[in-house]
Amino acid sequence: MPFTTLCVDFQRVLASAAYASQGGGTVTLNGLTVGQEYEVQVWVNDSRDRNDWSHRFSMIDGTANQIDHNVVDAHGGLGQYIIGTFIADAGTQAFVLTSSVPQLNAIQLRSMWELTTLGLIL
Repeated sequence: MPFTTLCVDFQRVLASAAYASQGGGTVTLNGLTVGQEYEVQVWVNDSRDRNDWSHRFSMIDGTANQIDHNVVDAHGGLGQYIIGTFIADAGTQAFVLTSSVPQLNAIQLRSMWELTTLGLIL
């Protein structure tokens, strides 16, 4: 799916980014509840045509994954996202981004509720 087919609001999210001119970086999530399970989703995107960048994310659980800024390396192409889960063992948790030009377009943190917490039993 090319960038131009996305809804305007999602295009705006993916068109903005935080990046560093060199090296890696650490993303720290704050305000967590110890013992609570969370899911974190991270997007990288650069729809320009001169793009062969990718990042290696070392997630909170210790797994590492490679994701690409533009999977087709052509104008209008889209990047990728990664999803990881973890149980907070502190009020803050961090994951590492390693790349020659680290970039992060969007991040979403979701609390994972058990259905029994809501009074539902399946």
